[in-house]
Amino acid sequence: MNKKNELLLQGITTRARQYSAKVTDILTGYNAMVKKTREEGKIRKDEETFVAENTKKHSEAARRLLAAEASAFAADVRHSAEELKDQLVQTLFRPMNQALLQRLTVMHEFGIAPSRLELETMLDQNAGNLLGLKSIDTLLTKTKASYKLVFYDASTYENDLNVIESLARDADHFVPTEMHSAGCDVYRGQPQTIKRPDGIEAQTGATWDSIALLMRNTAITSATKKIEEMTQRWSADISTSIMDSASAAVKAEEAEQARIEGKPIPAADPASTATIEKRADAAIEFAREVGKQNAKAIDTLQAGHYAR
Repeated sequence: MNKKNELLLQGITTRARQYSAKVTDILTGYNAMVKKTREEGKIRKDEETFVAENTKKHSEAARRLLAAEASAFAADVRHSAEELKDQLVQTLFRPMNQALLQRLTVMHEFGIAPSRLELETMLDQNAGNLLGLKSIDTLLTKTKASYKLVFYDASTYENDLNVIESLARDADHFVPTEMHSAGCDVYRGQPQTIKRPDGIEAQTGATWDSIALLMRNTAITSATKKIEEMTQRWSADISTSIMDSASAAVKAEEAEQARIEGKPIPAADPASTATIEKRADAAIEFAREVGKQNAKAIDTLQAGHYAR
């Protein structure tokens, strides 16, 4: 159990909700200022000019505030992503259990397919080591075992980090659904930009409009949902012995505090996402083998009959 990863990912999604609330507050303030400007304009001879000039100022002020919030949010997300990456690297290079490694070596050499009980014991011995999971899975494939492992490999976690980076990258110009109209007023006509590999921003030639803002909203909402869903595997499967011990100590402290305060005991640690499944083709092979045995038995009976 990696309590740190759990808190980091929960922190990202919490910060995303806070960022959305701040964008809402800024755009609500913008709406209020525009409304006030229009009311003031009604008693002026230069109403249209007054309203246009001041609305432009309000839009510019809102964009500055929104950009600052987006920048702060992106920086926080990237900081958490770096810590998650560090935890992933430590997990990837965690050495395998030596007893398990010796057992796998022998089974590989002699082509021994493990039974389900052996698999369960090996998984317990492996303690979530990613290299160990890949090694066990390779053994199952090589020996055409009746079972297979279902687990998330390193590429899954690397993709998770890319999702988190997309949340930071797409932070600017995010507008909550309920503030879409105000967002269109503030951003309409502003040039869209992309960040090149060298870090320099370049204009795309397109401008922000209703559709572009809706797409940005969808991107942020989707990324946030994916981050919520990845929390279990990062807290259950991306860990080290040191982090396991530290997390266990935190869990024990939380449980004791809950007992003292008469509150519910914290939920159990998330279970490992690695599971054992029956291989689909194993059932087919079994049926074929039964068919062959039945056919052989029939042939034997018929041969005996004709012999008489």
